[in-house]
Amino acid sequence: MGDSKPVDLEQSRLAERVEAPAPKRPVDLSKKILVADDQDFNLVAIKQAIESLKIPLEVVCVADGQSAIDEVEKSDKKTFALILLDYSMPYKSGL
Repeated sequence: MGDSKPVDLEQSRLAERVEAPAPKRPVDLSKKILVADDQDFNLVAIKQAIESLKIPLEVVCVADGQSAIDEVEKSDKKTFALILLDYSMPYKSGL
């Protein structure tokens, strides 16, 4: 059976991390990311996760599907680079 020693999973994960390659084209800083979720905790967690990636885009958070539609309709249709929707929300779902 050979020698077995405990594996430090955190150290193993750190060893697997690599730097993300630089984007091949410049990031359009006028774009935004829209996040729609009816749970405040999820909105905060998603916003923090996006911001931790150091993507220099504004994150707009809304609490339901109708508010997401309203945000898109009141903006230039190309304002949002990414839209993340919860699939089950009040008023309008993400489905």
